[in-house]
Amino acid sequence: MVILCLIVKKRLEKIIRIADQNEVDFIVNLGDFAWACEENNWIRDMWNNLEIPHYLIAGNHDFDSNDKETFKKFYNLESTYYTFDHNQFHFIALDTNYYRYGERDYDYAFGNYYPYDREYISKEQARSSYP
Repeated sequence: MVILCLIVKKRLEKIIRIADQNEVDFIVNLGDFAWACEENNWIRDMWNNLEIPHYLIAGNHDFDSNDKETFKKFYNLESTYYTFDHNQFHFIALDTNYYRYGERDYDYAFGNYYPYDREYISKEQARSSYP
């Protein structure tokens, strides 16, 4: 586990260094980043303390060992879907971590999604207005 943590730390440091050198406008993490657990506090802290604007999109494996509320709390997110603006562009970050059973959408949680038709945008999310 220690070796894996060192590899992840070096990779994350490299991404941050290259982003700084190239003066990127922002970073978008496309998910499957790090489970919301105590062992990953240091990864979360590195991410949350970036000086470059940064946005996190939840991936399916982010919910293999926890639920969305735990994930949001861990990464200090209000929602798993949101919008942000940069220059003249408006970005919409969606959450496709839902499975549908019958007519109902269910959140991914604790790996519950594997046997189902999945990767939906929830009906609630689809009805949201994105200014």
